[in-house]
Amino acid sequence: MKYLSIVLLFVTYFSNAQFVKERSIHASIGLGLSASTYDDGTQENAIGQGLFLKGEYILKNSKWFELRPYVAVIITGSDEEFIESRNVIESTNSNGALLGGKFRLTFPIPYVAPYLETGVGASVGEFETVYGSIRNRENFTYHIPFSIGLSIGKNRLVDLGFEYFFMPEVEQYAGAASLGVTFRLDNG
Repeated sequence: MKYLSIVLLFVTYFSNAQFVKERSIHASIGLGLSASTYDDGTQENAIGQGLFLKGEYILKNSKWFELRPYVAVIITGSDEEFIESRNVIESTNSNGALLGGKFRLTFPIPYVAPYLETGVGASVGEFETVYGSIRNRENFTYHIPFSIGLSIGKNRLVDLGFEYFFMPEVEQYAGAASLGVTFRLDNG
């Protein structure tokens, strides 16, 4: 609950801040993935696959810098046939909501602008990593988002990116290869 309170305070404060030049909403969809961060080099990784949906409220300060509170849903599961056929002793499942805030640094190159994002957030749902006899399972945990990608077009309203949410308490990351579209709300 502490993480959610921090995120709500962050959104409330910064959405009314004087340095915000433009407000937008961003929606993205992608192939959801989850995998273990535990690796001893002896086993193949079983990667969970599924669906990823995300919405962001963008508070743009300049061509370079944006604050981006977000809410996302990820639903992934490991392929049981793959696990059984190869005697893999690892599996990951991520089914839940991801809430948080991040900032984006964009390199404003015309038509194709690369970006990096990071921040902090809370994961609510069922997140599980199994490795042999080790089972990490959490229903509420923190995560660290990290994204890289390209904003495309004259006004950079389309994104192609890779989004990751590292969850240290369950030794896994969830994420997606995603496609997103931005809708401007105002010009501040």
